[in-house]
Amino acid sequence: MNDKETPRLSYQGLLVLRAFLDRPRKSLCGADLLKIANLSTGTLYPILLRFERYGLLESEWEDVEPNEAGRPRRRLYKITPHGAQTARRLLTNIAHPLSNPVPVGGH
Repeated sequence: MNDKETPRLSYQGLLVLRAFLDRPRKSLCGADLLKIANLSTGTLYPILLRFERYGLLESEWEDVEPNEAGRPRRRLYKITPHGAQTARRLLTNIAHPLSNPVPVGGH
């Protein structure tokens, strides 16, 4: 798998990309994304893994001591330059109507 290929995208995947484009410099944890995109964990985490595999996102563990924070460490995700470029292209393509739409009936 080439990291510059575009992964299979769903509406839910586009919601995740949009969340990162709206906050390009911010790292987001899964809990943030669950709220922003209104997705279930069973939908979100496979999307994050797939996007990371394709180089659209990168992640790292937050630098916090779980005992001091009173909670487990969070995995923080951030959009990559390649991811931002890909997301902008995909979302722009969806937002603009077809340049030569085919009439209903194919004529």
